[in-house]
Amino acid sequence: MPIKKTGRNLSYCFKSEYNALTEEKNQVHTRSLHAEENAFLQLSKYGSHGIFGGVLFTTARPCELCSKKAYQLGISRIYYVDPYPGIAVRHVLMGGENPPKLLLFYGAIGRAFHKLYNPILAYKDELATLVPPIEADVLS
Repeated sequence: MPIKKTGRNLSYCFKSEYNALTEEKNQVHTRSLHAEENAFLQLSKYGSHGIFGGVLFTTARPCELCSKKAYQLGISRIYYVDPYPGIAVRHVLMGGENPPKLLLFYGAIGRAFHKLYNPILAYKDELATLVPPIEADVLS
């Protein structure tokens, strides 16, 4: 059955579909970039002065793909919240003369983050307290 041309994106993950078809668990076959890759490319795209010696903040310690990019770009420190399983640290990040420092981030994470940064009231409820309600006779 053909897909209707409504202008909406298809809601499926190519990686998941391809891995199911091939019975693999490959993380490379994805339609999107990892956040680290996207950040590096955006810096390049918009005329950055380079990031040699820069600092990378990431949720999970970078995977093999992102670790290679961070190492080649000369990132000096990588702050992360969660470890990432794999060989990235041993075989990529610590393989040369100037390995970046890997630093476990301590701060507002998990529930503490949500308590600090999530609103107490839903946005619509907050608006309702700030904006007077419209009277029914005004609408008619």
